[in-house]
Amino acid sequence: MATGIDCASYSTIGNWSYIIYDVDFKCYDSNPDKTLYSQSGNLLLSQGQQIYLASKEKVFTCDLGCIACYGPLITDCIECVSPSRGTKGYPTVADIIAKKTMDCTCRPGYDNPGSQHCKCPSGKYQIIPEDIDALWDCQVCPFLFLTCSFNSGNNQINPLTCRIGVGRKTDPNFKCVCDTGYHENSPVVADCAPDCLKPCSLCQPNSSILCSQCFDGIMVLNATTFTCTCPVSYYMNPSDFRCYACDYTCLTCNGGSNGNCQSCITTSQRFLQSGFCVCPEHYVISSQLNCVQCDWSCNTCYSTSNCQTCMPYDNRYVGASGYCVCQSGFAEDLGSSTCVQCQYTCLTCVYQFDTCDTCPQNSMRYLINSQCVCQDYYYDVGDVVCQQCDFTCKKCDRPLNNNCNNCDPQSYRYLNNQKQCACMQGYGYVDESTLECQLCNYSCLTCDQFDKCLTCPQNTFRILDNNN
Repeated sequence: MATGIDCASYSTIGNWSYIIYDVDFKCYDSNPDKTLYSQSGNLLLSQGQQIYLASKEKVFTCDLGCIACYGPLITDCIECVSPSRGTKGYPTVADIIAKKTMDCTCRPGYDNPGSQHCKCPSGKYQIIPEDIDALWDCQVCPFLFLTCSFNSGNNQINPLTCRIGVGRKTDPNFKCVCDTGYHENSPVVADCAPDCLKPCSLCQPNSSILCSQCFDGIMVLNATTFTCTCPVSYYMNPSDFRCYACDYTCLTCNGGSNGNCQSCITTSQRFLQSGFCVCPEHYVISSQLNCVQCDWSCNTCYSTSNCQTCMPYDNRYVGASGYCVCQSGFAEDLGSSTCVQCQYTCLTCVYQFDTCDTCPQNSMRYLINSQCVCQDYYYDVGDVVCQQCDFTCKKCDRPLNNNCNNCDPQSYRYLNNQKQCACMQGYGYVDESTLECQLCNYSCLTCDQFDKCLTCPQNTFRILDNNN
């Protein structure tokens, strides 16, 4: 400590703990290199952050960038108020003895000289070094930080604002992160890449929907459209983007049930109807789950040989055999599936419509050689029931007595040229109860009563006596 002055009686100036009157009297702080000299005969005083150079004649204020000075200009400083100013740190003893001034202009790269401490420009940050004698420099913010600051407490650079980019935001922890639905594209690219949307697990660059890998291993990646689709007979569940099997009837579908089919497996013989793959008419589901055709006689069936219903206009019913057989009164029509009605003469028929199997009851018909013909004394009028001939005829084609075709010899009649069944010779009158010709008296060739001749036998030497 120099003598001649009382250093302890003066206020501390910044890091200085002494006041100087002239070069012959000086005070020192704990660091002997930080000796401060004043101009001879002057006094350095402290007033807040302002340092005054006082003399008997004048008083002036140092620039705000100076701690102490020889004049009012920024270039008149003895020492700078902040390491962000000037070109070197604290003045040396030699500097002070030589009365060298220091230019305390903001260091290159700093701006905002309107305050004691210069500030780094936008896009840069300031690190305060551990060495208090070191000068401060501005460092460029990381690429993603538009503006930033340095936190000496955790030695981290924090963003104040983030560089503008697609999907970029500043989170509460002072990080420039990608927003929900985005991920980092590159540490030197401001834009965040959109997240891959399912069904993609990996996407093409700068795309969220063009896949380079599929989410579900069963999916098929189209190398041209970069889309992931489920294979044939599978559908994609929109809730979890996984592939699930269609109903066994579907070729393609949008759900797992039969009602969600979009197309059908062609080899199964099915067709699409309101979302269902159904068997066509006259088909049934086989044990292999395909559609197989019913027997030709069936409309619907339980199996290929067991009809359920018959075609509505084929005149058939399901018989005991399981096949559709012709209804009673109908027969197979060769070359067609339709049963045709039996000929009117038949009650039932087989193989063909005119091949009778049974005859209608009360029709006066009987079966012979697969034909239902009219009984004796009846003739066919083209209707089911035969009409009666004249009582004299055994066979006829009309109802009159001259339409006979055959006579019954047991009734003692014969067919004459007028197609009449006349009584034989020796017979002449008809028993009303039997309708048979009755024998005349031996003397008559013909008669209308037993003993009332109409003609006499030839060569019997008899003549007709009309009085007897």
